[in-house]
Amino acid sequence: MRALILFLGFSVISSLSFGQDVKSKKFYLETVGGYGFPLVNDDLGSSDELIGIADRLVRADSSISIKPAQGTQGPGWQFSFNAGYMFHPNIGVEAQISYLKSNPILIGRNVTPTLDAEHFVTGERIDIAPQLVFNFQFKEKWSVYSKSGVLIPIWGRSSSEISIKDREGRVLQQLTGILDPNVSADVRIKASTFGKFSYGFQTRLGVGYSFLDWLTGFAEVKFVALSIRSKEDRADEVSVQFYNSQGAPGLLITEDDLDEIDKRTVFVNELTENSNNPELNPNSDPSKPLEDLMRKDNFNQLAVSFGLRFYMR
Repeated sequence: MRALILFLGFSVISSLSFGQDVKSKKFYLETVGGYGFPLVNDDLGSSDELIGIADRLVRADSSISIKPAQGTQGPGWQFSFNAGYMFHPNIGVEAQISYLKSNPILIGRNVTPTLDAEHFVTGERIDIAPQLVFNFQFKEKWSVYSKSGVLIPIWGRSSSEISIKDREGRVLQQLTGILDPNVSADVRIKASTFGKFSYGFQTRLGVGYSFLDWLTGFAEVKFVALSIRSKEDRADEVSVQFYNSQGAPGLLITEDDLDEIDKRTVFVNELTENSNNPELNPNSDPSKPLEDLMRKDNFNQLAVSFGLRFYMR
């Protein structure tokens, strides 16, 4: 802690002395766009038993490949709008609002000659971030800067999509406990996960070039450390189509046929014998959401962005 305080103090003193002769440009607006890459991956895994927690492939020649399912929901395109005020040529504050939609991330897959099951998730959110700005002018038109602050999601969700093509009767067994390899099934489930209030941290390091007195272009790298606690899962679309041994369609199950306990999950910090969870409580109420232990989704990223800064006179 003492070393951190000394470092921050040195940064402030350096910034005050480094740009003493630079004319301060007060208020500015920025538009920024870029792409994020995964940073500090987590172990993933699907909650569906048929899919599992790994990327598993069993080929027709009986050879097997199993890889870990790892990643973060941080990678993807992102855009932000920033407003800042420099109360000193080298020190200022900034407010950011940003939007991210991550790439689909594989969190589990199980493929055999008679089963093709996979689970993907896509993250989407809007954040706000108050930031402290340090700007260092060098030469006539060039500058370097750092911006650090708290990252606060104000809206977001993770959209999951499960796809299963079963030709060995395992979906029927999972639902009824009866194994009949002559009954095949196609399953497609779309669900949304919403998060509780969470916050993280971000740091942006960049270099700018002044095209005009009021216009600067810049490029930057951004480091984000963010985990969001899950609040609730909701099944948006459910389709389970069974086929008989001749391949003719039979029973079709949709979200309208499911009890509330099968369509919604609320996440809690602790489960007890009184929780609405059939694994712990045989008297669970099917008309109420399932209760399950809280989990966290990882949104860590390293992003590269480009933008324009407009100084207001």
